[in-house]
Amino acid sequence: SDEQMTKKNIQKPLRKKTVCPSKDKALLCAQAASNKKARDIRVLDVRTLTDITDFFVICSADNTRQALAIADEIQQKLKSHHMKAGHKEGSGEANWVLLDCYDVIIHIFLEEARGFYRIEDLWAEAKQVTISNIPPAFGEARSRLSADKN
Repeated sequence: SDEQMTKKNIQKPLRKKTVCPSKDKALLCAQAASNKKARDIRVLDVRTLTDITDFFVICSADNTRQALAIADEIQQKLKSHHMKAGHKEGSGEANWVLLDCYDVIIHIFLEEARGFYRIEDLWAEAKQVTISNIPPAFGEARSRLSADKN
């Protein structure tokens, strides 16, 4: 009947989800860093502060070998999710490995370099994103992040 056809053709309006693929990508990177036992993992939302990227993921490694392993794990995780893994800067005796994944930039520091460059202080106005599902031993900043700066 015409009435049934009309009811079938009328669809409920789709709810528009607030989706941020770059945020999901940043959290995926944080999880990958955690898989390789990165410490003090932080995700900063810098979308309102710069046009160069949307998010920074910042973490610490105990040594260069671990820093490179963290970078490799992040690149593999992104590739396995069909995301561009970008390019890597810093190798060998690097105190700082940077992965430029376009909308997410990952900084992997040895502790001394992290203290010297103080990236978190330079971007103090950025909102810190709450990280979940990362074991506290690996994400030491987790308790600080739970007080998310909405």
